[in-house]
Amino acid sequence: MEINQKNKEDFRLEAERLNTMTDALTIFSRRTTLKWLPEILSKTGIEREQITAMFELNIQPNQSLKQLSYQMMASSSNVSVLIQSMVEDGLVCRVSDPNDRRRILLSLTEKGQKLFNDAQEHLLEKYEEYLRDLKDSDREALNEATRSIIKVMERILNLNLVNREEENI
Repeated sequence: MEINQKNKEDFRLEAERLNTMTDALTIFSRRTTLKWLPEILSKTGIEREQITAMFELNIQPNQSLKQLSYQMMASSSNVSVLIQSMVEDGLVCRVSDPNDRRRILLSLTEKGQKLFNDAQEHLLEKYEEYLRDLKDSDREALNEATRSIIKVMERILNLNLVNREEENI
């Protein structure tokens, strides 16, 4: 497909909208997390740093320490100390990579997964409170937009456009 000036302008406008959406979701996520996290941590007994590691290991199990550090945007040494305490608490396990015995992979244990699921359940209850306050038409619009965004994001991720830089980790 030939890219003319109009296409370039369209792509630029779409890129700006995508950036605005990402900013809005980040702000929403940050505000809700800061508001709800203390209660969720109190109810589950999970520490703030642990929930971040658990989130990353839940969505992508069998990560190396280097990969997890990258995902958490933290130093490997800090994440290593955190993971060691989580291993001692029975929340995370270390296993050798079957393809490279020198490489150690991290995953949630059954106990860690249950604890994370409990925290996730509390979070879902909080989102339900938000949804109850919306007008039906707003809730329907949000649901439709969410479904559409998820479908497109899955296509983007399947094209490996996002994961290319992670391959080097």
